[in-house]
Amino acid sequence: MSPRSYKITLAVLGLVSLLLVPFLVQGALPAMYGTVALVVVVAWLLYGVVSSNLTRRSGPS
Repeated sequence: MSPRSYKITLAVLGLVSLLLVPFLVQGALPAMYGTVALVVVVAWLLYGVVSSNLTRRSGPS
């Protein structure tokens, strides 16, 4: 995945999670959805950090 599309996807995920926060606070959505969304966002961030580090190492120094 290119860095640009990664940033776009991350921005979309961030916006979606921000939009879900009020519903979670009000209890309109089950807490399970919030937990799953949080895990997905954290996993996506970790994937981005790891892949960018790997690309930097394998690229020309």
